[in-house]
Amino acid sequence: GAPDSDSTVCGFQTFLKIFGGTASFAWIGVITYVMYNLLLRSDKWDKFKVDRYKLYFHAFCWSFAFLNAIIPSAGGYYANTSAWCFIEQSQTGILLRLFCYYLWVV
Repeated sequence: GAPDSDSTVCGFQTFLKIFGGTASFAWIGVITYVMYNLLLRSDKWDKFKVDRYKLYFHAFCWSFAFLNAIIPSAGGYYANTSAWCFIEQSQTGILLRLFCYYLWVV
């Protein structure tokens, strides 16, 4: 079963769910950007330019995912929502769901 709403495990589960979803979205965006540049702007982009920007891509994706996940988790806006823990269903929780998860994942 899912952990209790007030437990640290519930907050960690919420963090991981949001972190994984937004990191996936960010990496899909980076892959799309790189593929676009390699295929359609090949006169300005090559393997070496991709390697040069790799650190920036990592910094963006992981920072973006971390910030989106830490806000509801550290703020305590999580609860056992049935089968797993996620952002609670209060007014603030619904706004956090929109801006920290649904806006990026859907």
